[in-house]
Amino acid sequence: KPVVLKMQVHHNGDLDYLRQAPESGPVKQVIVLLHGYGRDASLMKKQADAVAARLPQALILMPNAPELLEGDVSDAGNVLRMPEQLRGDDPHGARLRRQWFSIRAARLADMAQNLHGAAQRVNEFLSAQLAAHGLKDSDAALMGFSQGGVVALYAAYGRAQPVACVVSHSAIFMGGAGLISRPPTLYLYGLDDE
Repeated sequence: KPVVLKMQVHHNGDLDYLRQAPESGPVKQVIVLLHGYGRDASLMKKQADAVAARLPQALILMPNAPELLEGDVSDAGNVLRMPEQLRGDDPHGARLRRQWFSIRAARLADMAQNLHGAAQRVNEFLSAQLAAHGLKDSDAALMGFSQGGVVALYAAYGRAQPVACVVSHSAIFMGGAGLISRPPTLYLYGLDDE
């Protein structure tokens, strides 16, 4: 039975994060769950509970994206659209408005530098956590939704050693150079998902 997630924020480098640790015994896996654009780590709790039920010895980490969501939610001149639920009043308030990287760009290629910076931050975070627990890349998994999904892909594909797996849900994949690792990948994308 997974331990109840306490909403205490921890710090590692420039990322704040929530954690769900094994109820007892050593940590055998590190799972990083990355939230979507305009949201925060607290919305990954349901996924953390599902993972903990399957992997009771996993340390589940849910970092907050490091950047505040940009104030202007206009799509003018952007290649990607702002999700409808983030337009206007957010019923959850400003605390949920986080982003892994800016989507303000006229071309996908213009986003590459920001995306790679976000992936590097996640990799530094994951490497520190693995080292702290004496684990290897093969003991880790990255999972993300939307913007967190694209960061999960690029973080996993940019590591020197492959992680156990990467899961990306409703995320764009832009290709690109410097993708050196090929872990097992589950890429979920709906037919009606733009």
